[in-house]
Amino acid sequence: MKKLTIILLGLIFISVVVAQPWREVLAPTYPGGTIFYSGFMASKNVGYIVGNNGIILKTTNGGMTWAKLNSGVTRTLYSVFFLNEQLGFAGGSSRTLLKTTNGGITWDSISVSIIPETGAIYGIYFADSLKGWMIASTSSSGWILSTNDGGTSWKIDTVINKQLYAMHFAKPGKGIVVGKDAGTIWYTKDGIVWNNAPAPNLSQFPYTRTDIRSVFMINENLAIAVGWGSFAAGLQPSIILKTTNGGETWTLMVQSEENRTYDNLYSVWFKDSLNGIAVGGGIMGAIVIKTTDGGNTWVPLGVGIGATLYSGFGTGDTLIGAGSDGVIVRTPDFGNSGELITKIPGATIYSIQILNSGVIYAAGYDGIFLKSKNWGNSWGADFVSSRKATPNVNTIHFLNDDTGFAACSYRLLVRTKNGGESWEILLPDTLATTTHLYGVYFINWNKGFAVGQLATNKDVIYKTLDGGLTWAVRSNIASNAWRAVKFSTPNKGIIVGTKLKALYTVDGGETWNLATFKNVPASLASADLRDVAFLNESVAVAVGNKIILKTTDGGATWNYVDSTTTLLYSVSFANDRVGYAVGSGTILKTTDGGTTWTNIYDPNVIKQSIYSVSADTGGYPWIGCSYSYIYTTAPVVSVKDLNYVLPDYKLYQNYPNPFNPITTIKFSIPEKGDVTIKVFDLLGREVATIVSDQTFEAGEHYVNFRADGLPSGVYLYQLKVNGYSQTRKMIYIK
Repeated sequence: MKKLTIILLGLIFISVVVAQPWREVLAPTYPGGTIFYSGFMASKNVGYIVGNNGIILKTTNGGMTWAKLNSGVTRTLYSVFFLNEQLGFAGGSSRTLLKTTNGGITWDSISVSIIPETGAIYGIYFADSLKGWMIASTSSSGWILSTNDGGTSWKIDTVINKQLYAMHFAKPGKGIVVGKDAGTIWYTKDGIVWNNAPAPNLSQFPYTRTDIRSVFMINENLAIAVGWGSFAAGLQPSIILKTTNGGETWTLMVQSEENRTYDNLYSVWFKDSLNGIAVGGGIMGAIVIKTTDGGNTWVPLGVGIGATLYSGFGTGDTLIGAGSDGVIVRTPDFGNSGELITKIPGATIYSIQILNSGVIYAAGYDGIFLKSKNWGNSWGADFVSSRKATPNVNTIHFLNDDTGFAACSYRLLVRTKNGGESWEILLPDTLATTTHLYGVYFINWNKGFAVGQLATNKDVIYKTLDGGLTWAVRSNIASNAWRAVKFSTPNKGIIVGTKLKALYTVDGGETWNLATFKNVPASLASADLRDVAFLNESVAVAVGNKIILKTTDGGATWNYVDSTTTLLYSVSFANDRVGYAVGSGTILKTTDGGTTWTNIYDPNVIKQSIYSVSADTGGYPWIGCSYSYIYTTAPVVSVKDLNYVLPDYKLYQNYPNPFNPITTIKFSIPEKGDVTIKVFDLLGREVATIVSDQTFEAGEHYVNFRADGLPSGVYLYQLKVNGYSQTRKMIYIK
């Protein structure tokens, strides 16, 4: 009875349902591998996004939510253009051209046999319902085409012996096309004759490539083009070009050193002659830069998104970015604030940890950070970022529900004290592309270790005794890269790495000693080790490239246990008997402390690559995979405990209040429902609808409201969902 009493004190309600051996806990919002390449706002509220596998999304509320349309194709769509809310076109690979006349409800495929089947359509523009232009390209040739019958038939206006990437028109007949390099810029003044502009002078920097990815004509004379940039191939600033004569000549806009970016810019968009944005990304995550002087000077915005943005577009102050990992972001105030619209981006999970409280953390590629407070029943997503960088997260380690650490590429080490809501830098990132942290482990709040490499074949160990304020550094012990660090007690720890190297300590990391290996086959004598897990104070298991090892003396000596057919990335033990090791197509389970292993992988359920595992105290594995998929064999558990209560129905006070002209409204619901939020004046007259019968999952949600067009005064905003209703006041002051 005493044990039962303790359980009941911790749990208000618990129900258990026996599940299938493997069940999906988390999946991305959009299909795994989704990349959005282009977007277009047809009006203030209606817009479209296209991407790979024929995906087309539509918004009817200014980008706050998106619905999937049926394109009827599975080919990659690179471009989209709408003449109005109903009439639009989408183009893509294998000369795919689609047309809709009913706002995307149905799409008709148009034959463009005049270009090779290998050609892709990268840009579309229509002056009216009949007259239009588009560009198509292979990797070595490009075509500028035009139509006079609404796209039914096309003729080739110009053939260019370079790949083309983008096209934009200021108005009918005034257009610019850009492509493979700075010498591939073409312009027209009449929509008939296209001229090749001379390549601008880029000799100020050591450019190895000069791809121009996007162009935007602000008016018939002024245009901005953006493109290539690189960290890895030397510091090559992102290319920003400007013309003031309709594309005839171009000038490189050199930015101040503190405002330079060094990654590809894929898209540029202007709301007026002065204010514009450009988006892109690369090894340090997404890039968003902003200009307020017509493209002369640009300032990077700290967006904190790891995914590369391939499209930036908008209407008025509302900007939308879309790109890899199925990411859509939105800002209602031209970049001053922003929100992640995609609930769960699809990125590889390199590290996962489940705590005894039922809180689960997962992180990985592009800095993705996923969190569940309730044993995986619901999830939230964000990115781990610092300053303007969002590199890959290689390992996370949490001391409790709130305090955790993330070891990242480019040596970034960060800490959170609030469960991932914000991060502080403990070790700053570097521009060195071969400097990375792969493992992190903190014994307590003050004492911790981070391991990785300073350069190729130059290992490094960082140690702190003051919570990361200062660090002692040891490097080049084994001329390799350290991949993981774990401790069983404050004194006993193990580090494993590449080239079959491992270290152990018995004095809390004051000294580290090289381990010895026994009975390892010659074919595995240089096998890379990726992870290690303690079973008790002295026993541990290490895994790596086709190898499993075990130590019974705290890591001083390692005995060969078994070989596998694949690289094992991660290992975790629930106790001194039950543990799991995972790799692509492999989930190994042991029930005898790592002596024997059985593959329990089920390809009928788990179809993604597997990268990480965390075993809970019940002995169940939680598997992190590519595209943010998570699986487990644990029973479905619905829990309300004293520390985590599912949100009740609640409408919060808007913020800021008073406001001008934008405010954010927060609400929470305990179960899925169709939400309506409307605004009324004090006479009870409806003046705006913010959300109309839109389905939301259980949890906390935020929506933005713009009061443009309304007079100053006091207004009422009302939430209705599942029979519940609540109303609050807000004040609008112009």
